[in-house]
Amino acid sequence: MVIVTTREKTVAKHCSREDTNMYRLEGLKDAAALDLFKKKVFKDKRGKVDLVLDMEEQARLILKKCNGLPLAISTIGGFLATKPKTAIEWRKMHYRISAELEINPELRTIKTVLMRSYDGLPYHLKSCFLYMSIFPEDCIIKRKRLVRRWIAEGYCKEMQGMTAEEVGDNYFDELLDRSMILPGEGVNHHSGKIDSCQLHDIIREICISKAKEENFAFTLEEGCCLSSTQGPIRHLAISSNWRRDKDVFDSMLDLSHVRSLTVYGEWRPYFISEKMRFLRVLDLDDTLRLRNHHLDKIGQLRHLRYLSIRNCVYIWYLPNSIGNLSHLQTLDIKGTRILELPTPITKLRKLQHLHTTGRFISTEKENDMFFESYWMHNAH
Repeated sequence: MVIVTTREKTVAKHCSREDTNMYRLEGLKDAAALDLFKKKVFKDKRGKVDLVLDMEEQARLILKKCNGLPLAISTIGGFLATKPKTAIEWRKMHYRISAELEINPELRTIKTVLMRSYDGLPYHLKSCFLYMSIFPEDCIIKRKRLVRRWIAEGYCKEMQGMTAEEVGDNYFDELLDRSMILPGEGVNHHSGKIDSCQLHDIIREICISKAKEENFAFTLEEGCCLSSTQGPIRHLAISSNWRRDKDVFDSMLDLSHVRSLTVYGEWRPYFISEKMRFLRVLDLDDTLRLRNHHLDKIGQLRHLRYLSIRNCVYIWYLPNSIGNLSHLQTLDIKGTRILELPTPITKLRKLQHLHTTGRFISTEKENDMFFESYWMHNAH
């Protein structure tokens, strides 16, 4: 019997024609991960040690970063075997794990192996993968949200009789098959497909590093800094812990090429700059303190294809300028207080996905005709 292990499903298919011979290995469970970690750190005692409380706490934080990946657990455990076995030393590793992957020869094996997986991606999947660097650590990313953002960015287009959404679904599945993303727990009961994903913590570190290196994406967060060679940013995310003012915001970044803006935490009026003339995606899911007047000039973002204000509970209406967004494909107002859409909504002839808490009742005949047509062709 020959057993082959691989990160890619396509390789497994080449080795066996029978799906029943292929097994997707899950990450190690918490107890097994801790056992492996202790065996690597305490080689002389074969891992048979009882950790004091603060050391066990730090061990579990490190293992959370490894997310059950034996390669990461073994390599980091082997490295810590050469260091003082204290909670302080392990705490340093937990906080510096991303830097250590870059500079430490003993840990570089992990990055080398995972970088080979990235380097093996076709060009179109590299963009889709790097795009995920804008989502926070441990974020569960819904398939539909991700695919429709990809479409808005132009990463997925109609081809060979397939819609852009079908192409995006295929890209999502391919990243799963290549183990670049982890499947979420939910399954769509209509399609039977996995409906969400997340990034392994260590793969996410590589994703962020590569995205910065290529000026692809950047996250504004507490303590962040830009290199002197930093060029125009294409995708910008603002973390919930970023607290600087407008002057710092305007001076830190070249915003003239920003294609997407994603905000986590609290809204600030200056987050949308006049320089963002080419913005295609504005994702404000769960953004705090967003008010109606903050959207008054939304119609100036004429290239916008994706707009989400989901769960922004202080939004009661959309401005009439929404009708200027002639390229808008996705509008998500679910979880807001909006009960009625403005008449100019009928100008959005490219709108394909309208997410609401419920249907709207309108007294405008033109609106009625628009929604009747919309629900007939796009309701889901």
